[in-house]
Amino acid sequence: MDNRCDGMLTYNNHLIFVELKEKNYRNNWVVKGEKQLKNTINVFIANHDLEIYKSKKAYIANNKKPNFQSSQITRMDKFKDETGFRLIIQNTIEIS
Repeated sequence: MDNRCDGMLTYNNHLIFVELKEKNYRNNWVVKGEKQLKNTINVFIANHDLEIYKSKKAYIANNKKPNFQSSQITRMDKFKDETGFRLIIQNTIEIS
């Protein structure tokens, strides 16, 4: 069975997938987190209707890496194109 993300939050018309990391080395944690999120999103899409959600986000959160790297912009744009979800890589998860 493929690795899946750590959790999902849903409220009103918002859908958020969450992958929590605690690694402190290079960008391996980002690559692994992205793969886990994509696996989970693909399973979700195969079984649920995304049309009811106006906001779709996926977080990779790492409390060991509080500073966001701007080099991830291309990765985040590609993730959005491939999944329809906005990828956010940071140390906190914001719900608004």
